[in-house]
Amino acid sequence: MESLVQRQSSHAAGPAAGRRIVGVHRPGQGIADDHDTSTLQFRDTCREDLLLLHQRNAQAGSSLLLGACGDCCDPLGIDFTDTSQTKEKTGMSELHIEQIDKRFNGLDNKVLDSLDLHIPSGKTVALLGRSGSGKTTLLRIIAGFIDPDSGRIAMDNRVFFEDGKSVVPEKRNIGFVFQDLALFPHMDALENIGYGLPRSERKETGNRMLSLVGMAGFGNRYPHELSGGQQQRIAIARALAPKPRILLMDEPFNSLDASIKSDTLAFVRKILDQSGITTIIVSHDFHEAEMIADSCAILDTGKVIQYDRVQTVKQQPANDFVRRIIESDYRVSSEATAPGV
Repeated sequence: MESLVQRQSSHAAGPAAGRRIVGVHRPGQGIADDHDTSTLQFRDTCREDLLLLHQRNAQAGSSLLLGACGDCCDPLGIDFTDTSQTKEKTGMSELHIEQIDKRFNGLDNKVLDSLDLHIPSGKTVALLGRSGSGKTTLLRIIAGFIDPDSGRIAMDNRVFFEDGKSVVPEKRNIGFVFQDLALFPHMDALENIGYGLPRSERKETGNRMLSLVGMAGFGNRYPHELSGGQQQRIAIARALAPKPRILLMDEPFNSLDASIKSDTLAFVRKILDQSGITTIIVSHDFHEAEMIADSCAILDTGKVIQYDRVQTVKQQPANDFVRRIIESDYRVSSEATAPGV
């Protein structure tokens, strides 16, 4: 994948109850940093991507939405107990993905093959499938980290990609939760949350977000001083802090111990419901989809083979492959069979 700094700037109704869909899938802000990042050593590409985006934003004066993967609280001047108010202020958005193709160099087959998907406003959709089915590739295309070969992506009436023209990631107003969390080890929790915000907003918004995710009082803790579940809450708070229109989460629960995973899933589901944000989550685990998503899309060989409400998919699997996904026969490690897949 080309460097994000080198990329040139240029510029799908929800699942109907009881329906199984196979085929066409249309079912029923400026930043500054107090830290010198020029000499940082990064252990993974996620944090490298974040630094590159930070450098671009500093030049462009735009807002970066990033993240990784309790009690009602008001992190952004919103009463999260009032769903209608939340949805109005967060600006829920629907996402249209049309005829997306993607092939990586050296691969004979397409990673994504004429893929269509429509994510309704305010809904949480899980992408499920084997490693190599195109889930993470699709997420990165939506975020703008890589471009498809062809197709169209639009959020509401704003086109992100079409005819080879692409809106850069920092202009898409999308939050991204990286698989490895991608918290900066040299920043405490409050600084991590405020990383993509204007300096004047960091402390107030950061503290409110800490309260939202049940971490009030942990603002001065560094990532190594937090448990895995606590790190994840900080990462989600960071992704939501700049008020993104859409939230993308790439297997955010993969590294959690089974003993805390269920509680964490329930907690995150509560946050997503309260915020009303449109969310896409990549997972290998159908049980995760059951706990956190409204609907799920099953991918195989770059195509969506079933997309519907989670319980409808469970009760009416489209074929044996979907049935095996549900029964966890294809729950394999998240290590992709090709780069970025």
